[in-house]
Formats: sequence, C-alpha cells, structure tokens
Amino acid sequence: MYTVAGKERGRSSGVGSEVVLDGDVFEVVEEFVYLGTLVTCDKYVCREVKSRIAAANRAFNGLRNQLRSRNLQTSTKFALYKILVLPVALYGHEAWTLREADRRGFGVFERKVLRTILRGICENGVWCNHGLYQVYKTAGIVKQIKYDINGLFMCYECRKKNYENNIQQGARKRMPTS
Repeated sequence: MYTVAGKERGRSSGVGSEVVLDGDVFEVVEEFVYLGTLVTCDKYVCREVKSRIAAANRAFNGLRNQLRSRNLQTSTKFALYKILVLPVALYGHEAWTLREADRRGFGVFERKVLRTILRGICENGVWCNHGLYQVYKTAGIVKQIKYDINGLFMCYECRKKNYENNIQQGARKRMPTS
C-alpha cells in the first residue's frame, strides 16, 4: 500500500479513496510525512513550517539549561544553537516559499532563543529586540531561508550577484601588478 497526497475531483476530501497504477494501490490522503517533511495536497507550506518550528522548539527546550547557563560562553551557546537547533528548523527549507505569517513565526522563535542565550537586552529599562541581532552578528533565520546562506540553493538574483562578484574577483586576481 502506497500513499498519495491529493484530492479527488468533485470531492471535498480524498480520504478513503484509492488510485490503482500498474497493479499498485495508492491510498489518497490529504497529508503524510515523508523523510521528515510534511507533504500536503495544497501548495502552501504553512503546516510544514509550523511543524518545523515546533520540532526546533523541542530541540531548543532540550538545550534550555545549557543555553541559560552562566558557565558557558556566549559564543559556545551560539554554536550550540547553530549546530543543534537551526538545522531542525531549516530542514527542507530549499523548497519553501514563505508567507508573512511564516516569517513572523520564525522571527518570534529566533528572538526567543536569542533572549534565552543573551538573557535579554535592556536599554533604559525597556527590553528590546534590535540589540539581539547586533550581538548575534549572524543573518537571521528568515534571511538564511530566503538567501540560503549555508546551502547550495539560492534565488536567481543571489546567484547572479555571486557570479558577478566571482568574475570581478577573478579579473582582479589576473590583472598584472606592475
């Protein structure tokens, strides 16, 4: 028995129906998990993003004591976040097209982690978020998803900019220095 995400035409729900192809029976469902990624019959990734944030939140909660510890340096806490929490949140992000609500969800999650690591930043008696990213000195999670800073997949504009920069750097390296 295999599973297919989709809806049958004319039916509001495809649950319970089957598709037969070359003798193999495929059950039609609205969603299923494949290799840790939620596959749904609609084109939106909202539920996948929410499940990624929830999984990253579980990873974060497992490290909460270490991230709050005064015995660890801030750079070590950032390394723990980047190595153990971010990959959980970003798994499968190459195929995502984020909506504004998804961006906000990732931003809220990341600020919560940074406030835990840095124990909050207070200016004139007011807790602020802009100082978090000044101390973190790394692109936020939404920018990492948008520009795929750590991966291979980049949007067309980013690939074009990288290509132009590489050509300019290569031309400078080949120029005679006399």
